[in-house]
Amino acid sequence: MTIPDGVCGYTETVTTTRFLYISLAGLVAVFGSFSNILLFVLFQTTPSRPPSLFPAFLALLDALLCFCFIFIFVLDVNMMYLKLPGLFTFYHDHVILAFSTAKIVQFLIPYMLIFATFERYTWIANKKSQVSTATRPLSLLMLVVVAAAIRAPAAAVLTVSRFPDCPDFFRTLAVDIIPWAKENNLYMAFDLYGMAFLQTFFPFVTLLSLNVIIIRKLHLINSKNRRMSLQVLPGIRPSILSSLRRYKMPSSVRSAVYTMDILEAVNESIT
Repeated sequence: MTIPDGVCGYTETVTTTRFLYISLAGLVAVFGSFSNILLFVLFQTTPSRPPSLFPAFLALLDALLCFCFIFIFVLDVNMMYLKLPGLFTFYHDHVILAFSTAKIVQFLIPYMLIFATFERYTWIANKKSQVSTATRPLSLLMLVVVAAAIRAPAAAVLTVSRFPDCPDFFRTLAVDIIPWAKENNLYMAFDLYGMAFLQTFFPFVTLLSLNVIIIRKLHLINSKNRRMSLQVLPGIRPSILSSLRRYKMPSSVRSAVYTMDILEAVNESIT
């Protein structure tokens, strides 16, 4: 039966291959969610130096992003492929909240990486006083508020369009943006180019620069330690000193470096 344009909402055809692929990805997202929650609990309950507030919140954000993926993609594919009317209604009742949360979380994650990487640098550089205990929660709160304010327009333009005359129940509801946003070139430019700069380009350049600085700082520290070792123990072979240099970095700082590298890798694989 041919359905006139505008009578039914737009939806994509869900093939068996897509259903299996997204469902498998959903299982991975479930594992990622609980793994990040466990990591968050460990960060909060285990005393550590340097402080772990930023890595803990980053783990929580990764868990939220996994939950959003499950809701937005896995539920969508399953309700369409399995023809579940109850899940279809539930999905469209809460999908705006899920989309809004995902947009804020995606914006927060790269900046949380920046904060955590900067804190890592301050500890490696022995500048622990620069990031006080009171400053960390305040910085975190300000970042969340700013991210919510920047992504609020994208959440505000989302809507669920209804098509009561559509003969196909699974096309009677569809996620869309309000007509004003579609016709406003300024908003569309900001949402595309502005967010690409704020959410991708700027964080990438900042993280790259910070990590280059950290690598250079570690190189200088190791070089200094090597020179001191040669002055104190001139008879020891350089090959032995090379194996000993690994232990010049405090274990707490070394653990922080490894932890942040793992979190960055997990975040890149999810996003």
